[in-house]
Amino acid sequence: MVLYFYKGDIQKFTKANNYKQASKGLARACVKDYLGKDKTLSEVKTGAHGKPYYPDTDIDFNVSHSDDFWACIVSSEKIGLDVQRKKNVAYEKLAGRFFTSQEAGYVARNGLDSFFDIWIRKEAYVKFLGTGFAASGGFKNFSVLDDTGQLAEQIGFDEEKASVITTDIGTDIKCAICTGIGSSEKTLEKKPIETYTWAGEETND
Repeated sequence: MVLYFYKGDIQKFTKANNYKQASKGLARACVKDYLGKDKTLSEVKTGAHGKPYYPDTDIDFNVSHSDDFWACIVSSEKIGLDVQRKKNVAYEKLAGRFFTSQEAGYVARNGLDSFFDIWIRKEAYVKFLGTGFAASGGFKNFSVLDDTGQLAEQIGFDEEKASVITTDIGTDIKCAICTGIGSSEKTLEKKPIETYTWAGEETND
């Protein structure tokens, strides 16, 4: 699996006049880089709950952004990604609204960092499922803590659990990736986009 990321205005890589189109174009460039520059891609499609995919490939990809930070994970297997820039928020109030009571207690004891640690795991898992927030039953419907009350290595519903990977990709950036239990992709490669000349070319298609 490959994690592409960029800090700054992603529209610099594209001819798009809005962020959504710029993100779509840059994600396409990442997928083509992963598959090989000679690979021809069809138009991107969206699933029933809005998750994008390319019908002519077997890969999965996921995009996340927070403030001026953008990231895209590409994998040969089912994947989910969330990035969040850590900033001051009413974390105890938000935890009480969105998290289980056990998770809210964990946040109350451990502070702001722990709020984002839980949030990115929940968001990445929902995106892994590809069902969307509402269809998954909301964040309170599953816990990312284990039986000892600590952050779990495997999370989610019994019928489809996921392994969690966290990685450092920038100052004050929290990042979580969810992969299937027993996934054959064990290695995470990280590619900062500013070092790749292909970005501008591919996103102009």
